[in-house]
Amino acid sequence: MGKAQKNPEAKKWFDKAHKEASKGKLKQAVACYTRAIEIDPEYVSAFYNRGLDYDELGDFEKAVADFSRVIELDPGDAEAYYNRGLAYRRQQNFEEALKNYEQALIINPRYVEAYNNRGNAWYLLGKPGMAIESYNKALEINPEFAHAYYNRGAAYDELLQYDKALADYSVAIHLEERHEYYFNRALTYGTLQHYENALDDYSRAINLKPDYTEAYNNRANVLTCLERYNDAIIDYNKALEIDPGYKEALENRDSAIRMRKNAFQAKKGGPL
Repeated sequence: MGKAQKNPEAKKWFDKAHKEASKGKLKQAVACYTRAIEIDPEYVSAFYNRGLDYDELGDFEKAVADFSRVIELDPGDAEAYYNRGLAYRRQQNFEEALKNYEQALIINPRYVEAYNNRGNAWYLLGKPGMAIESYNKALEINPEFAHAYYNRGAAYDELLQYDKALADYSVAIHLEERHEYYFNRALTYGTLQHYENALDDYSRAINLKPDYTEAYNNRANVLTCLERYNDAIIDYNKALEIDPGYKEALENRDSAIRMRKNAFQAKKGGPL
């Protein structure tokens, strides 16, 4: 990325940084990229890679600053705009994220990931219809982009277009089995009171991610709706075993215990 670097000392530090990053030593990599930049203040690739490492370390302000410097040095760099957009999103600055995805798309109109993340920005800004337009564009370019189907499904859910949401989640699952795809489809099945389908999808999500506390909690909720209180309590207990501080599961378990007691008393019959 960027112009060819001629300073051998800067290149030495850049290569060292790359090796550190490849070993997961991101702080050391940042220090090495910084040394390369001190030697060559226009080392575009060093700014870009340091921005990626800052982003992964959770220092989003510094990531934005580095990607901004890349853009100053190379205004036609679509990836710098895209990654600056991601860093803004992680700061919950969805408007700035959207602007950066837009700029990336001006430079590269076939940037599939930018269309997908532009859709995410619109979704997070409360505009699911606009989000769907962006996901549509991503899928025109890459009809096998599973995550775009998943995201579009979530946008259809927001618009209460549940049949379309289910269809998109199903395509996403066909392309790539991921726990979050099954989870979202289960949520939609639950909304439609298709409880057996919901149970099956929560179970599939748990098979893919055995510590998926939200899936245990939600599967238990469905079991409660089916008045299968003992099974529900087992799932709430599993969620709490994984995360003892999971307040929602604790409250739901207490509610299921009360409902089980009430159901038992109703079967026994009360006093005349």
